[in-house]
Amino acid sequence: FSALIFVEFVALMVVASPLVQVQAQMDSAVDEVFLNVTPLHRTEDYIQSELKKLQASDSCCGLRSFEDWENRLPASCLCTPPPPTSNLQLGSQPSNSSSEGPCMMVDRDHYPLTPQVTDKLWVHSEPCGPILKSYLSFPIKLRIGIISTFATITMAAIALCLALGLEEYWKTPPVETTVDDYNRVKYQPKPTLT
Repeated sequence: FSALIFVEFVALMVVASPLVQVQAQMDSAVDEVFLNVTPLHRTEDYIQSELKKLQASDSCCGLRSFEDWENRLPASCLCTPPPPTSNLQLGSQPSNSSSEGPCMMVDRDHYPLTPQVTDKLWVHSEPCGPILKSYLSFPIKLRIGIISTFATITMAAIALCLALGLEEYWKTPPVETTVDDYNRVKYQPKPTLT
């Protein structure tokens, strides 16, 4: 039985190892797609609308950075600026830790086509690419997790089977002691039911 369970464990490992390799290949392919799809304002309208939805819901901007939109930042990239504080130095880029997410200041001169009243633009500093990657790799990670769980249970079953099979070798049989009429102690193994 232990040998059969070990064969099952090996089969699980054979199935799981390509999944790990597929996940690594998928990550590199997604990075390449992110590189080829920029600038984002030139992509298809459907891709732009879905990315804008993701940017609005997850407080992120662009695939790798906000610069993926070039000089046409959508409104979903804009972030609420942090409240002014007296200890900020000129030229520094403060971060906002409000519910809108972390923000960073970009120069208005580089983004003239973005509608905004002030001289400075605040955009989400976190890119959306890692969020998309996590959504795409979730099914593979789930399969790897399930297989790893079964493999762990299989290893525990092998250890338990071996422990139960070898129990009779390390366990000393119970001994029954009796004293006879001459005050001698007799040791006899107890009868077992097996």
